[in-house]
Amino acid sequence: MREIMTAAGLMPPVFESDRGADLFTARYYFHHFLGTEDVAWLARFKEFHLSTEEARALILLREQGAIDNATYRGINHVDTLGASKSLRRLRDAGVLEQKEKGSATYYRPAGAFWALEEVAAEAPSQPLPPVAVAVPTLDEALSTKSTGLSPMISGALPAHLLATVAKLGSRSAIPDIQQVVLQLCALAPRTVGDLSILLSRTPKHVYRVYLRPLIDIGQLSPTIPDEPNHPKQAYRTVLSER
Repeated sequence: MREIMTAAGLMPPVFESDRGADLFTARYYFHHFLGTEDVAWLARFKEFHLSTEEARALILLREQGAIDNATYRGINHVDTLGASKSLRRLRDAGVLEQKEKGSATYYRPAGAFWALEEVAAEAPSQPLPPVAVAVPTLDEALSTKSTGLSPMISGALPAHLLATVAKLGSRSAIPDIQQVVLQLCALAPRTVGDLSILLSRTPKHVYRVYLRPLIDIGQLSPTIPDEPNHPKQAYRTVLSER
């Protein structure tokens, strides 16, 4: 699958496995559809002289919020040493911040990354795109007539929930969207990246406006509570006891 997608110029999927939970996940992203806004976003990092692999990693980082050596290797087809070298270079340049040590090491955006985001946000002539990738509209992504994207995004959601998600618009009330989030996370734990794609909103907005309030009142809980910034952090609905 990786070889076929790479040959077609597409971003290969990210595979994750959890032997303890007997769980295997294939995560698909849309980073291969780079538009002019994505190129403009990457241009902010021109002083760092990014390689193609590093640029790809930053796009994934912006959506997912974290990246580790295995993920870097998976999307770039490089060895462990090459991935470590690039990640350390971005860390030393102040773009990434290292978390944990050894095999548990992962990286999150650091000062230089956020500084460039803030500078861009202050420039009204160059507004930030809603996400760093060309995500299809909800109608396109969730339609049964789409080109196979629905299962990758929706994770086999029931038809009634797909319809509810598809009806959400930019003016939907926050409580209505939070109820959808609770329904989604009741079926299976969802990452911020997953929810941002389904809701067509930025990861930062999804977490700040929808997730954080639900976490604070105990209706959502993180799957890795001791490591809130873990790259595989997801959220599940806290079901009330009857």
